[in-house]
Amino acid sequence: MNAKRLLIAACLVIFSISLASFTVLGQDADPVPETPDAPADQTIYDDLIVYANQCLGVDCINGENFGFDTFRLKENNLRIHFFDTSNSASFPSNDWRITINDYTNGGENYFSIDDVTAGTSPFRIMAGGNIGIGTTSPTERLHVNGNIMVEGVVNQVSDVNVKENFTAVSPQEILTHLNALNITAWNYIADPDATHIGPTAQDFYAAFGVGIDDHHISSIDTGGVALVAIQALNQQIEAQNMTIEQLTTENEQLQQQNKDIVARLDALEKMINNQNQDQ
Repeated sequence: MNAKRLLIAACLVIFSISLASFTVLGQDADPVPETPDAPADQTIYDDLIVYANQCLGVDCINGENFGFDTFRLKENNLRIHFFDTSNSASFPSNDWRITINDYTNGGENYFSIDDVTAGTSPFRIMAGGNIGIGTTSPTERLHVNGNIMVEGVVNQVSDVNVKENFTAVSPQEILTHLNALNITAWNYIADPDATHIGPTAQDFYAAFGVGIDDHHISSIDTGGVALVAIQALNQQIEAQNMTIEQLTTENEQLQQQNKDIVARLDALEKMINNQNQDQ
């Protein structure tokens, strides 16, 4: 009986030692890392406040040098999409996008605001500085495809220090061309409700040869032609005034001569009458 008890006690001691050893080893050993799950979207159900700079994009790196940037987008195809989820007919719902540069090889460099819903780019800034409104290919510093409403004054530079190749013009020749210019009333095809008066760019360019091409008319040129035509008319008026003054002087001289002749005739008639009375 005693031997049996001793055997049982020995087995219990060995089991306890083994269990204790297993527990200690389990606590001291480094945990085996689990295989990470595939990346998943993260949803944050509260405000997100970041007390540092941010970089978003597949090309952001650890230790990103932000300089003075607070927020940076960094990859080879940069777009910011504004997706409006309004589904009521009474609410605006257009989607918009900010696009940076073409995504194709050899494409253009630009900053564009796109109307995604309409499939248009109403505003674009080219890398060279040209700005297009209503056009994606601006050829001037500001290229507008459409009407412009200005509630103020448009000041065009006319400083002598930015001009060259000054050439005198003939006011009478300009006036002759202006008199022959076909001026009609018309409307733009894209704006049928607004009527305008003026020449076509083709006729204006053929008459005066000024401007960038025969498809556009500059208000500087129309103003210049009008001013020169006024000078030509003033020259004609001055010439007519001189003629009138000369004719007036000659008329006054003739009137005086007539008076003298009349006076002499009166004197002669009186003398004849006196002679007849003496006889």
